[in-house]
Amino acid sequence: QSHFEKAQEINLRSLELAKKINLEARLPRIYDNLGNVYSATGNQAAALESHQKALDLYRSQNAVRNIPSTTLNIGNAYFRSGNYELALESFQMALADFEKFRNRIGIAYATSNIGSVYLENGNNEKALEWFQKAQVLKVQLFPDDHSSFYNIGSAYRGLKRMKEAREQFGTALDI
Repeated sequence: QSHFEKAQEINLRSLELAKKINLEARLPRIYDNLGNVYSATGNQAAALESHQKALDLYRSQNAVRNIPSTTLNIGNAYFRSGNYELALESFQMALADFEKFRNRIGIAYATSNIGSVYLENGNNEKALEWFQKAQVLKVQLFPDDHSSFYNIGSAYRGLKRMKEAREQFGTALDI
């Protein structure tokens, strides 16, 4: 049994138990976790359904601080399924909410994900702009994370600015 199968099994049992003993407040987190498992295993339709249930429950519980993370997860599922327009829309909504709550980690991830959409669509200039914004936060928050350097290097490579691309990839490797 893979780790993902085990995670899915645990989340499904948790969901069943939470419903059985009336732990309604726990349901959205479980649905969100289950959506992440589905997304990681390639089942984006199930991921979107699960994340949407989580989002609806968070809204009904007025748990507004949890909404941006779930919206980001929805964007990730859209991105993985190749629906970049809806991914971008979700990432932008998540970013606006993260900014409202001054959640710097969320801002860093949403900003980086927006850059990924632009990179995937071949808009390397816009991707670079968003990746550079993300890097400012990621370097402060996650000093051992190489992803922002790699992302910027990928945007530079797409722009045919190979010297800058090599510098960013080199920095990513050094971390």
